[in-house]
Amino acid sequence: MPNAVRLIQVAHKVRHAELFRKCFAYLAGKWSKPSAFESTNSDTELDSKVVVAIKAARANISAIVVEVHEYIVGDIAYINIESMSAANLKLSCVYNAAKPTLPHYYRQLFEANISSFSSRISPLLKSNLFFDRSNALAGKEKREDYFLCAEIADKDLA
Repeated sequence: MPNAVRLIQVAHKVRHAELFRKCFAYLAGKWSKPSAFESTNSDTELDSKVVVAIKAARANISAIVVEVHEYIVGDIAYINIESMSAANLKLSCVYNAAKPTLPHYYRQLFEANISSFSSRISPLLKSNLFFDRSNALAGKEKREDYFLCAEIADKDLA
């Protein structure tokens, strides 16, 4: 969504909650830097409450990423020998990609269907793009560099 900064401004001004939430998910969920939110002069363009909410959502996503990384590293350290070859086979598709983005890497781990990883990763891959008919998936295709799980409470829309 190339115009997410501009669209979130309009959505905020006209109080269009669905459009606001979609733009919010894009702006908070773009993983690699610079995101559209960070590369614009958005601190001066956006309402300060919106900026604070986006930064809080990004911090929340980052905290989940840290938890997932800690779990994955710990799980790999304790994986049993019999399942090691199956895990290597499933993970080989991940490492064969040319420097995948973190959302794409997590999508590949999730789709490798390693149950202990999938259950931890699934909250990051959840899509909060309400009413999006394209069935957008975080870490896949045009959203390869996005976590679309950012949420904003109704009370924070004001």
